Amino acid sequence: MVRMIKVHRKGFEKDVERGSGVTLKYIKPTNYLTKDVGAPGRTPPEKQYFDLVGGKLLGWMADLPEIERHNILTKVVAKDGFATTSRRLVALANISKKTSPETSRIAMQDQKWLHSKYRG
Repeated sequence: MVRMIKVHRKGFEKDVERGSGVTLKYIKPTNYLTKDVGAPGRTPPEKQYFDLVGGKLLGWMADLPEIERHNILTKVVAKDGFATTSRRLVALANISKKTSPETSRIAMQDQKWLHSKYRG
């Protein structure tokens, strides 16, 4: 059986050119059923949003002492640059927000430390 989802489309105003000017046309809200194209279950690893496997943060772990985490991040910045490292930490914090709030909190603290150190 094909899975279906219900789509609720809001009404909106659209610019329409008529003759010598532009007028607004109101498009009514609609509801309709469409085929669900998403894969059932969990997202496979190859399609996931972010991959930390392969040492993208060179061994950074939330359970390490703060000084060690900062030393690791300094090495990552030297290798990949400030912006890339900062984005990786923010992505890690966003991904782990629900599954591991403590890791998320530490990643954001380290990102703020990184910002204060390199962007002053």
